[in-house]
Amino acid sequence: MSLNDFTIDNGYSCNSYLNTAYRHFLLTIRGLNESEILKWEHYSMIADELLSLELYNEFEELKYRLTDNENPNEVIIDILSRVEVSPLLSSLRHHVYQYLEEDKYSRFYT
Repeated sequence: MSLNDFTIDNGYSCNSYLNTAYRHFLLTIRGLNESEILKWEHYSMIADELLSLELYNEFEELKYRLTDNENPNEVIIDILSRVEVSPLLSSLRHHVYQYLEEDKYSRFYT
């Protein structure tokens, strides 16, 4: 699933403010370096898995919090700590913890 495929129809308009803001947010991350692209591919896989597990509220929360400029790593860790995770989400959560550590390291040593 590509980064632009995350508009779900939950009974409301597909062109809601949230979906519009989320599409704009996704467009702003296109100019990233290779390591940042890999991070966003993992985030995309997590969002896809939330949808496949029918965790629509958690997916909507993810979209809200990302469009509010919260740290994606902290958002994902918080959301995954509150749901029963699949083996795929468990593996991806490990990557997100690594990204969180990299962020802390880069904040103090670069």
